[in-house]
Amino acid sequence: MKIAVLGSGGWGTALAMLLEENGHQVTLWSYLEQESKQLQVTGENPLLPGVQLPAGLSYTWDLDCVVGSDVVVMATPSFGVRSTAEQIAGRLSPGTVLVSVSKGIEKGTFLRMSQIIREATGDRFPVVTLSGPSHAEEVARKVPTAVVSASPDRAAAEQVQDLFLNDHFRVYSSSDVVGVELGAALKNVMALCTGCCTGMGYGDNTKAMLMTRGLTEIARLGVGAQVRLLGRIEHQFLPPYYHACDLFTTASLSEMNSISMLEAMASGLYVIQRLDIYNKNQITPGENGNVFNTSEEMAALLREEAALTPEQRALRRQKVTAFTQRYGEKEFIRAVLNVYERAMAEYKAKMKIKAKAKSKGVR
Repeated sequence: MKIAVLGSGGWGTALAMLLEENGHQVTLWSYLEQESKQLQVTGENPLLPGVQLPAGLSYTWDLDCVVGSDVVVMATPSFGVRSTAEQIAGRLSPGTVLVSVSKGIEKGTFLRMSQIIREATGDRFPVVTLSGPSHAEEVARKVPTAVVSASPDRAAAEQVQDLFLNDHFRVYSSSDVVGVELGAALKNVMALCTGCCTGMGYGDNTKAMLMTRGLTEIARLGVGAQVRLLGRIEHQFLPPYYHACDLFTTASLSEMNSISMLEAMASGLYVIQRLDIYNKNQITPGENGNVFNTSEEMAALLREEAALTPEQRALRRQKVTAFTQRYGEKEFIRAVLNVYERAMAEYKAKMKIKAKAKSKGVR
């Protein structure tokens, strides 16, 4: 089959490699021309170090790659799913199957990824969600993995199952799209909280409690969503072990340095750097607006975090306690979230600049 994979991040690249291995004609699309050419020249994705890209994989930065494709895999970041789907809607052939592999809920509309794709493409194509407990780098290295192919269109779900299935990548089919997508998105929240627990000095008991209760809440929300949307419980939601495995996989991202960042955030490293400002001006964090400056400053503070001794970490936790007692836990959480929001804003701004530069160039 002719397949286009839109998004050359770690996950999109790993899935493109898998599909190429299964004997399909695969084209990997990159948002930026420079990134596409780098993949082609080096034969390696920096997000998958040490993994050699297959010679049979094609690369492009032109969305016309979806023309004539039997299957299009949507592997862009969640915030780029709508715009990408809108751009390809008029280039798709009748019967093209769209596979959503991005996880998240759209800000403002609260739509799931498959709903966004259906809305952006006029609901004219079958949409299948592929999701499960999986690290891109492990899939690329052919580490045994299992995921779920979910769609109300059973034939489409089974078609996607057959496309991806091989001896190291197991795919199960399901019609519970709501359960798959909500579980995939909401477990990220619990994984963030798990990292916060580590940074705040709590142990395995606390993290296990958080994940256990989090899974219960996710399941309840999934059932509630069915009742609200369908007026009945059509699916018994995915088994708890599925979400537990997905949550565990995400919560153990220490090898990718995600937990290190979460620990630094949760333990108040950034907040502490600003305590003198609050004290000097006698204002609360909420009134001070953005607490943090640039992503470069964040990176420098992370390097400082890595060099801290156990004694320094203990002292820092004491400062966090004092901070929360003075300003309240809500203000502490607000300050922590500012890190993420500011980083995302900077990232999106840089992507817009690159996009403008790309539009002025010649393909």
